[in-house]
Amino acid sequence: MDPSKDKVIESANFYGKSFLNFDYQLADYNFQSLKPFFKGKKALELGPCSGYMTKSLIKEFDSIDLVEGSEKLLNQIPDYPNVKKFHSYFEEFEPTDTYDSIIMSHVLEHIKDPVLVLRKFITGYTRKESS
Repeated sequence: MDPSKDKVIESANFYGKSFLNFDYQLADYNFQSLKPFFKGKKALELGPCSGYMTKSLIKEFDSIDLVEGSEKLLNQIPDYPNVKKFHSYFEEFEPTDTYDSIIMSHVLEHIKDPVLVLRKFITGYTRKESS
């Protein structure tokens, strides 16, 4: 197996049992720091982990697609009515739509080629004119 995919499994095991109160506070702060940059009604969240930030994002967007490499973590996220969940590695995910906002937090360190992934999503799946 690709070492970067092994890292996703390792991370899922860590996040599944080792989150501290500080981690939740950091996620809340991170959400507040990203919020001024949200645009439009359709968002893509890359690497939602267990969905802690997702529960805040669902109030900000009409529609959110989640992409998570760990099926274990993805299954921990509730089935919100405005959310579609995709179990996929970023490098392999092929969206069928474009997005007004793309959100990722603490994921670049888990990606083998982060520049490639950033280019892929920014140039290929970001709407040019956000509503």
